[in-house]
Amino acid sequence: MKRVLVIGSKGRLGATLVAAWAGKYSVASISRGDFDLLRFDVLEKLLLETDAEWVVNASGLTSLEACEEDPQLAYLTNKEAVGIMASACKKTGKRLIHFSTDYVFDGEKGAAYGEEDPAFPLGTYGKSKLEGERLVLASEGKHFVFRVSWVFGIGRPAFPDAVIRNALESENVRAVTDKWSSPTSAEDIAGWVSAVIEKNGTGGLYHLSNSGACSWLEYAECTLESAKRAGIPVKTTAPQGISLSELGTLSAPRPKNSVLATDKFFSGFPVRNRSWQDALDEYVVKHVKRAVSKITAR
Repeated sequence: MKRVLVIGSKGRLGATLVAAWAGKYSVASISRGDFDLLRFDVLEKLLLETDAEWVVNASGLTSLEACEEDPQLAYLTNKEAVGIMASACKKTGKRLIHFSTDYVFDGEKGAAYGEEDPAFPLGTYGKSKLEGERLVLASEGKHFVFRVSWVFGIGRPAFPDAVIRNALESENVRAVTDKWSSPTSAEDIAGWVSAVIEKNGTGGLYHLSNSGACSWLEYAECTLESAKRAGIPVKTTAPQGISLSELGTLSAPRPKNSVLATDKFFSGFPVRNRSWQDALDEYVVKHVKRAVSKITAR
């Protein structure tokens, strides 16, 4: 049984990885509550001493607004800590899997972004994540960097959870019409990355997402339709469209198009992809419906 250490195990992606790999691998996990990721001496000691063969970094400062408010913290978390991980893993022959983001792109391309496309982040979040990527890939440790987009999973509420929560309370649900990407199931990511661990590939940069793309408005529409089919008592399945500029709650810059091309990964590893709609349907039925039932039963 392969030994895997998941860093960031209480986050949306990390919690899903730990749950999905239980019994398949010998999984150890740490979260922000276990120790301060920015204690670089402690982080390095942990990675040098762990017996894990694979280290999976699902941690990071992911709030775009928080990154703009405290750029120093963003770079310490998303760049410097990642560099420590890559270096320590290389020293001991461990393999590092690091997750990055579609927000390394500026959104100006009129098609899906491939791994070879130049990255020009708009904000501090994307810039700090890009620097972290570069440290991992430059470490020559046969590590992997996976850029992912619009991840939904069990660890922390995501867009579908928020849309359904709003629709349980009101008919007035809004979503952005002029921003596009690919929703991605954290459970699917767990399966795809498991194939990487099993194949023991040579490392590199890859894009991961479910197939297809949509706007936030289309994402919200499909979420509410899934909820209705699942018997969740939403008050609407027709969210109102607004522009990104009208959404005053978001102050940090965001790329309008960050759809990821995934051909490189799915042509190189023996796994299948599925549409984001199918993945979303499963998530709503398996997880959101159960959570809503617990709330309404109180």
